[in-house]
Amino acid sequence: NELDAPVEEVFGVFKDIARWPEWVSVLSAAAPISSGPLQVGFRLEMTPKDLGRSIKTVLIEYEENRVLGWGLRSRVATLVHTFRFEPRPGGRCLLHHLEFSEGLFGVVSWFLSEKMDAYDRQWSRDFVA
Repeated sequence: NELDAPVEEVFGVFKDIARWPEWVSVLSAAAPISSGPLQVGFRLEMTPKDLGRSIKTVLIEYEENRVLGWGLRSRVATLVHTFRFEPRPGGRCLLHHLEFSEGLFGVVSWFLSEKMDAYDRQWSRDFVA
């Protein structure tokens, strides 16, 4: 998705975790768990509406105005959602959304791939709106 706003503005909205439910229709709540500035290892939680309970996760990738990715990693499973922000001519921002899973999460996401894809597409549509 290409947005008619500079990367700094788009990233500024995106990194405000507590306000995600204001523009992400599939979330009923989101909040930081860690305190301080966002960085790799920062913990957060979110509550998808259709799940009805919170999911605790951690920032796995973070670079101001470039990338924000969260997920879960263990010896047997990995699930990562990453958003990349790329400056475009005319002060615009190109937003890339990537999802990666392997191990046990890879098996689970295979069974739930249609639902996860719909969730990810809705998240992106909400952000662009």
